[in-house]
Amino acid sequence: MGLIRLLLVAALIWLVWRVVRQTLLGATREGAAPQDQTPQSQKMVRCDWCQVHTPEAQTVRLEERHFCSEDHRQQWLEKHHD
Repeated sequence: MGLIRLLLVAALIWLVWRVVRQTLLGATREGAAPQDQTPQSQKMVRCDWCQVHTPEAQTVRLEERHFCSEDHRQQWLEKHHD
């Protein structure tokens, strides 16, 4: 009878340990960024007005030129297309 109690206590301790471990791991995973939302590499291009590098998807384009904002595009046009 002592061996059965020992096995039951060991199984109970193991079960509690697994539940606590899963709960703690779940809490740390919730705070982390989901894997599908990790930043992806993007091509960086230089603004033709201020020379600051910006992700290409966020730039304002004028033909082959890239600008970090609409204001910089307008300033470039005013200077180069009088």
